[in-house]
Amino acid sequence: MAPRKQKAKQATPALPPQLAAVNLHAAGIDIGAEAHFVAVPPSDDPQPVRSFGAYTADLEALADWLATCGITTVALESTGVYWIPLFELLETRGFEVLLVDPQQVQKIRGRPKSDVYDCQWLQRLHTFGLLASAFRPADQVCVLRSYLRQRAMLLTYAGQHIQHMQKALTQMNIKLQHVVSDLTGVTGMAIIRAILAGERDPVTLARLRDYRCQHSEETIAKALYGQWREEHLFALAQAVALYEVYHQKMLECDRQIEVHLGTFAVHDASHGSPPPKRKPKRKRNQPAFDVRGSLQRVTGVDLTTIEGIVGTYRSELDEPANRGLQLGFAVPFWFDGVGDVPGPVDFDDATKPAIHHVIDLIADLPGAYLVVMSYRNFTRTSDGSIAHARDEFRYAAMVGARSGLIVGQQYGLSPGEPTTTFHGQPRWVFRRAAAEIAVAFRRYPQFRGLSVDDIDAFMAAPP
Repeated sequence: MAPRKQKAKQATPALPPQLAAVNLHAAGIDIGAEAHFVAVPPSDDPQPVRSFGAYTADLEALADWLATCGITTVALESTGVYWIPLFELLETRGFEVLLVDPQQVQKIRGRPKSDVYDCQWLQRLHTFGLLASAFRPADQVCVLRSYLRQRAMLLTYAGQHIQHMQKALTQMNIKLQHVVSDLTGVTGMAIIRAILAGERDPVTLARLRDYRCQHSEETIAKALYGQWREEHLFALAQAVALYEVYHQKMLECDRQIEVHLGTFAVHDASHGSPPPKRKPKRKRNQPAFDVRGSLQRVTGVDLTTIEGIVGTYRSELDEPANRGLQLGFAVPFWFDGVGDVPGPVDFDDATKPAIHHVIDLIADLPGAYLVVMSYRNFTRTSDGSIAHARDEFRYAAMVGARSGLIVGQQYGLSPGEPTTTFHGQPRWVFRRAAAEIAVAFRRYPQFRGLSVDDIDAFMAAPP
C-alpha cells in the first residue's frame, strides 16, 4: 500500500508592503479607573499582557516594565481624565506617547470586547501605524489651559449663584430683576446689600438707584414691595456671599494666569509695536490684567484690532510643536457683514467681513480654530445655524485654511428670544440639530464639530 501523501502546509501569505510593521517596539494600554492593562509584542516578554494598578507606585512599575521590554512608543485611549497621570509619567520617562480617540479605534472592524484584548488590539494597530495621535499642546500651554479652565469653572459657578439670588427674591415677590438690567450691577447689588443690612422700606431702597438706570425710583420702589421671610433672606445672603467668593477666586486665577503668561517666550517684535493703551469699559468678568498686551507679546500681533473681537480672549490655547502660541476665537455670526449688521472691515490692506479677517490670520495654524456662534436652536431656513456658518466654511475652503471651524450652539436663559438657545428644549432637539450640522459641513476639511456654551454666566456682567 502506497504511503499516504501529506498535505503541504500552506504558507502564511506575507503582508503587503503598506501593512509592514511601522513601530516594532510598540505597546498598547487600556486605561481604567482602578487598573491599566498593558500589551507589548510577544517577542519582547514571555508574558506580553499584564495588569497594573492605578496608584503612583503601580504607574512607576508599569513604566519600568516598558523600559525593560525595550518599548519606544505607547498608544493609550483618552478615557475620562484617568489617562493624564500615566501620560505625563511616560512622557517624562522619554516614551513617545500617542493619545488615541476611542472613536477612532472603534471605527476599525474586528475590535475585541474585553480589557485584555483591548490593549492587544491597540498594540497591534499601533504596530502597523494605524493610529493617529490626538493633539495635545506643549506642557507650558497645558498649564495655562488648566488655569483658564479653572477660571471658566469659577465663572460658571458664580453665574449659578446669581440664579439663586433671583430665586430668593422671587420667593419674597421682590421683582428687582425685572426693573434692573443686571441684578449684580451697581443698582442691583446696592439694593441687595441694603436689604441684607436690614433695610425694608421700598422708597429708601429705590433711592440707591444709579443715575444710568432706565427705570425711575417710583417703578423700582413698586417692585420692592414684598414678603420679607427669614428663610429666603438667609438664602439670599448665602447666595451673595458665595457669588463674591467665586469672584475673589477668579481674581486669584487672573494673577496666576498673568504670572504664567510671563513665562512664554516673546514673539518676533517685528510684527508691530505694543498696542496703544485703550480705556474701554471693563466688564466684571474680564481678566483683571492686560490680556491684550500679553497676547501681543506672545503672538507678535495685536489680534484685537479687528472690529468685533476687541477684548476677546480664548479659554483654551493650543501650541503644536514648533508653531508658537495659537489662538481660537468665538465670534458671533452677525460679524460676517450680512444685513444691517457691521459690514466689511478695513484691515491689513483688505476690506472684507471681520470673520474672514480672523480666518486669514489663523489660516496657516493647524492647531487654531474659529467658533462661529450661531445663537439659534434650529438649523434649517435662511436664519438657522447652517445658514449662519455656511459663508465662513466656504471662505475657509476657498483660502485653503489649515485651521478649523466649529459651529457654536448656545445653552442658557434667553428671555424674550426663545429661539436663541437650547434652554428648555428636549435632548432630541439638540441631537437632531447636531446631526444636521454634521451632515451639512462634513465635506469641508476645516470642520471640527460643535461647541455648546452656557451663555448665562457671560450675560451676567454689564458692559
